[in-house]
Amino acid sequence: MLTDFRLTLIFGLTAFIHMFQTFNYSVRLAGVRTRRVSMAYSLFSVLFLLASTANTFQAPLMAKGIEASNLLLSNISNDSSQAYLLFVESVDRQLRCILLGATTGTVCGTLLIPSFTRIFSKSILLLEKAGSVPKLLLATLSFRRFKHLLEDVQLPNVAVITRMREERTIPTKTIILNIIVTAIFSTGVLSAMYAGVLAPEYRQTAGYLAAVINGMATILLATLIDPVTAIYTDEAINGKRSEEEVKSLVMYMAFSRIAGTLFAQLLLLPSAKVIQFVTRVI
Repeated sequence: MLTDFRLTLIFGLTAFIHMFQTFNYSVRLAGVRTRRVSMAYSLFSVLFLLASTANTFQAPLMAKGIEASNLLLSNISNDSSQAYLLFVESVDRQLRCILLGATTGTVCGTLLIPSFTRIFSKSILLLEKAGSVPKLLLATLSFRRFKHLLEDVQLPNVAVITRMREERTIPTKTIILNIIVTAIFSTGVLSAMYAGVLAPEYRQTAGYLAAVINGMATILLATLIDPVTAIYTDEAINGKRSEEEVKSLVMYMAFSRIAGTLFAQLLLLPSAKVIQFVTRVI
């Protein structure tokens, strides 16, 4: 099990990672607004790489929790004992707390999408002038320019919801798929950890299956969701769609991502049971 400090740290890292993943949707909008989609993704890939270093801290923290769990499980011989049931209940609460971190980060990312889009759009134009990311970073260190960027920070207003309803052209199927894929990504590793607790003798196998689950989700994302958003972006660049339609797309994808992290709470235990079953039959 995780200590309170380690759980809080993992919660924060999970929230940060999911917040930045939510910003990915606004990159298309910034690309449409500046007419520089390739540059937008090039800049975001650098920023996301820096943000992803949070994973390098999160992984060992999670691994330490697993090792501690394994030590506790080795001292509990009967899987129907009261001690074992209390242990499983505690693990369940902690994993759901981590999933709550995913929801928290996604909500924060959604609220900050308008601000991030404005700041990122200006950063794209600055990158074009600077010519490289290091020079861009040095340019933003200027107090005047940094203050100017902070002036763009503002929360979305109610009008955003109204425009979403008016400009909605994204297929319902894409929204549902995004909910499902987000839920799978959010719960994949955690369900594998849970399965390792339910079936301690197969915990290594359960851990390997997490990569299989995330791989399947990646295939769904790359084949069924990303092409739709890419088409919207290209059509907006070519004048076939309005910027408002792209804004609506971005917000629908963000809200469906929030729904996906909540749906992950429902999938956590069933997914762990499925992984537990698979580890026994393969």
